[in-house]
Amino acid sequence: MRKKRYYLSLVIIALYFLLNQHQMIYAEEINELDYRRLIYINENGGSGASAKWMYTIDSGGENDWETAGSWWNGLGAGGKYIDSTGNWHIIQDFSNSYTNQIQIGEMFFQRVDCVGITPRLLLSTPSRYGYDFAGWTIDNGRTGEAHDGYTAFNVGCYAGNNLTFTAQWTPWENPTPIQRFPIDLNSYLDNEQHWDLSSFGTADVYINEIKVADDVEDYCQTDFLTGTTYMINDIKAKPGYAYTGPTFFSGTLTDNGAWLWPTFVTLVTFDVNAYFNGIEQGYLSPWGTADVYINGNKVVEDGADYYNVNLSKGSNFLVNDIKANFGYDYTGPASFSGTLTAPYTSVALPFQLSTFTIQFDANGGQGSMNSIVLNSTLLENLPSNTFTKATTSGQSKFIGWSKDKNATVASYKENGKFTFTSGESIITLFAIWDDCPVITAKDRYYTLYEAKNGIITQANLLTTVTATDDKDSNIVQNLKVADFNPNEFIQFTSKGSSLVKYQVTDSASNTSSVTATVYIVDTDDSKKGDIDSDGTKTYVRSIGKKYLMADAENGGLEETSVWRTDSQYNILLVEILNNTKKEDGKWGSMAQTWEFTSQNVEKVKEYIGRSGIGNAKHEDSLDRFLTIYNFCKK
Repeated sequence: MRKKRYYLSLVIIALYFLLNQHQMIYAEEINELDYRRLIYINENGGSGASAKWMYTIDSGGENDWETAGSWWNGLGAGGKYIDSTGNWHIIQDFSNSYTNQIQIGEMFFQRVDCVGITPRLLLSTPSRYGYDFAGWTIDNGRTGEAHDGYTAFNVGCYAGNNLTFTAQWTPWENPTPIQRFPIDLNSYLDNEQHWDLSSFGTADVYINEIKVADDVEDYCQTDFLTGTTYMINDIKAKPGYAYTGPTFFSGTLTDNGAWLWPTFVTLVTFDVNAYFNGIEQGYLSPWGTADVYINGNKVVEDGADYYNVNLSKGSNFLVNDIKANFGYDYTGPASFSGTLTAPYTSVALPFQLSTFTIQFDANGGQGSMNSIVLNSTLLENLPSNTFTKATTSGQSKFIGWSKDKNATVASYKENGKFTFTSGESIITLFAIWDDCPVITAKDRYYTLYEAKNGIITQANLLTTVTATDDKDSNIVQNLKVADFNPNEFIQFTSKGSSLVKYQVTDSASNTSSVTATVYIVDTDDSKKGDIDSDGTKTYVRSIGKKYLMADAENGGLEETSVWRTDSQYNILLVEILNNTKKEDGKWGSMAQTWEFTSQNVEKVKEYIGRSGIGNAKHEDSLDRFLTIYNFCKK
């Protein structure tokens, strides 16, 4: 029992010593530069080989294959291969380095990382016409093993020289002559053939999924076998040109070769401007608008500007529906059209200032004014008014201009600013006047009694005066008796007359006045007498036929009596007085019979004194009279 324990202790001590010694050797020998190597692949006249990295994990005596991370896929920086023509190529470029990790091609790793892990390089089988592939040889003599269609090589985690893998071939006994075909990158520019991309574009070229050309203007190789895959992408136009083809070209080479034709166009500029004051402007605004069509498509509607630097050479253009803005006239053709061929093409639409004529109308006034012609949309000062207007009431005051002859308020002041509006070419401005107020007054009649007792006041006189104004609706409240002296009429001792002046002023300071006569009649100064609404003294009296033609002093009608001054009243009175009874006791003309007692006659006189003759004062006075005294009707 003791012996077994002794052997076991020795094994544990030996393992511990070996492990510690191993770690110490790793620590002493780690030098990154010592574990850097380049991997080369020589297809030896063949083509189509591909490579990738994998690693195996040693566990239980079996290898578990694992795909390396993205930084291990394919050959990396420094990884190269030789194609069938003897040219060396970098397969793939990974610029990043990773601490404690293998970087493709140049391997940077610490030996401790490879404990239990074996990095492996896998190479696919290339092809060569007229030969059979006989495997890869490696300069250090190692052989590979088959894995998933590849030949896998253990590159090991140890320091060493660069590795070169070379394809081996066995020739056919009677090979058919090999045929190779071209892949040629050409182009169309403005529908013209070019045998390269020249100065207007670039592209990337991939052969068998490997980029062989980056941003090139030309690519033409003639030694490709049928079945070779190709792709042209990242096609870019240079400044001044545009690429108009598909995103990429790709395919598999046949015995006809591949000629690739990406299409480009030259970019041209199209500019639509206004032509005004002898100068081509940089835009249409503010002169007008237009519609613009490119290749039949409307790109601008009622546009105030159009400028495009990215149109294709050969594009068709149309400019129509050209309209002038207010204040301007378009003087060019209805449309412009053509094909864009020059690097820069502009269309200049001619405009000029519109002409406006302003006419002046006196609008009831007198005089004349010349029309004025303007060609500006800006504010203009109107000329001074030279019209005048006079009415029976006085000189009217000019207050301004209006386009409406019936306006009561002026839209434009004298010498004020005038702004044209759309749709006008000939404008008529009417003078707007503030006429003097119109006063209506009649002569007045008073008795001597009324004069001496102060009944003739300014308020009494104004009761029969009216005034109207074309602007002021309440002008009556401004009426007055100019220089009224209430003592003037008190001093009368007999009949006579005096002039009074009625005056009114409107809001425009227009003043009107009229003169009327105040008569003092009926020198009986012991009674008041009645004053009618028009200022006439009225009273009722009886008169016979013999007094009809007599004067007032001899019992006849007053000089101012309506029965004397109004012909209709006079004819009626004569007819009535001539209607007398005949010898047979009958009236010559009988319409109705009314009988009034002396008391009723006095009452009738009082009624007519208050209500006037007929309907002179009130529209229903006569009907009321007939109703009241209907009992006198026989």
